[in-house]
Amino acid sequence: MSVVVLSMALAATHEIDPAGAQSALTVGDGQYQIESTIIGLNRTGVTGLMGLKKNLTLGITTLRIGAGDDLEYQVAFNGVVIDDERPGQSEKINGINDTIVAAKWNLWGQSGSPTAFAIRGALGLPTSDLPAAGNDVDIMLNATWHRRYRSGQQLEVRLDLGNQDNNGRFEETGGLAVNWFEPASFGGWTFDLNNQGLIFGTDYQPTVSIGAEIELDGSTVIDLGVQHLFDQDNDDDTSGVWIGLTRRF
Repeated sequence: MSVVVLSMALAATHEIDPAGAQSALTVGDGQYQIESTIIGLNRTGVTGLMGLKKNLTLGITTLRIGAGDDLEYQVAFNGVVIDDERPGQSEKINGINDTIVAAKWNLWGQSGSPTAFAIRGALGLPTSDLPAAGNDVDIMLNATWHRRYRSGQQLEVRLDLGNQDNNGRFEETGGLAVNWFEPASFGGWTFDLNNQGLIFGTDYQPTVSIGAEIELDGSTVIDLGVQHLFDQDNDDDTSGVWIGLTRRF
């Protein structure tokens, strides 16, 4: 199993928005924002086999398009997988991942407000040519609550629900994610706990990640970090690192 990492982002008033495309904030009317994980490297244990499954993913990119002060559309390309090595197999698997189209509606609050709340609906289109990919359309819903403190710290709590194609089986999934942003002189630190399978559906698989947001100017951020997924079923944990870029136009 691989871990998909979405690059972090800037909010509409050039303030750092650590939760990115799934946050409670929108980019603003007539604004465009690109969030890209340039390189993501994952290593996963495989039950019953010696060694690790390894994959390198390039170019996980989301385009956010502001269609109003409280509405945005999103198109996300989940990257190209190269050098996907599996224990016991000599062949490397390369290919593209699925594509996501989404819309997010901010119900209240924007950048600078103490609190904000938004819902996001998304469709996962089966554009992947990887052997294990399914052919069904995934349906996903996110609801995110945002709290900003006077010190610049930010807390986001997100509920994830969806129907997802898991190797030909259409499964209901549900989880909770918590993101904390701690400001620093260079930008800030992010701490994220994503609990997929906590509510219902797939096996409980918490992911912990720690990242740094480096603000180059008012519209450009570099983010990098490490993460670890704990596989509660087979103990096939996944560790990963990433580096990404966000640019607002």
